[in-house]
Amino acid sequence: MSNYGIKNEKDFVLAINNRSFKDQMPMIKEIIRDKFPDIKDDEVLKAEQPNRYGKPDVVIWRINKPLYISIKCGSTGALHTERIKSFILFCRKNGISVNTQKILLYYIYGDGTMDGTGVNKVPFFTLFKNNMKHLYAANRELNSKEFMAKAIERFIFFGTEGRVMRVDYVIYGTVNQFIWAKREDIVNFLLTTEFTPLKAPHIGPFTLQPYATNKRKKYANTYKGHVIQVKWKYMVFDMQRIVYRKI
Repeated sequence: MSNYGIKNEKDFVLAINNRSFKDQMPMIKEIIRDKFPDIKDDEVLKAEQPNRYGKPDVVIWRINKPLYISIKCGSTGALHTERIKSFILFCRKNGISVNTQKILLYYIYGDGTMDGTGVNKVPFFTLFKNNMKHLYAANRELNSKEFMAKAIERFIFFGTEGRVMRVDYVIYGTVNQFIWAKREDIVNFLLTTEFTPLKAPHIGPFTLQPYATNKRKKYANTYKGHVIQVKWKYMVFDMQRIVYRKI
């Protein structure tokens, strides 16, 4: 995460921590009231940044009851990263076919191989010139509602296997101007909205792409060359639609 993103999270913590409910910012109060309908004005809340390995960026404590928040900002749409092997195992566990797994590896490595051993990157249309029908078939499989529901939890709310903290709310923006939505409304929107099919591996509005994006040559960092990145390009637009749907 960029320093800007970490600072943005700290700004939220500073704005919330050790303040009574009545003294919280109006939109923060909305989130807290949504989670804790019976909260009293004089109750003092704590806030902190949890460990960097889970999806929550900020946790608000009402005594011993947590409220977990994921905070997004900026225009990149970056949502999730993980090792390619880990994601392929997730696909395998959830019934994604071997052919689709191969297409994902072929696309993410982008060097004509399924293990990253190719010497040079290959332009997309050269790489998939004779494989577009297989890519379309892979996308149909990846966009089944059953698999999409599990991918949403992984990308937004839980992260990879073994995570125990689940995000309750997602915020997009800064402490002075943001929009928010609760987990249930995000999941419902994503599973009931028809998204435009893309000429790249995707799950709903989430594009699956290499973390190493150098298109002309192999990435120097060998670790990043084996990482998949998930982006939600129109996240702010979709978050607005979720908010307006609730009005």
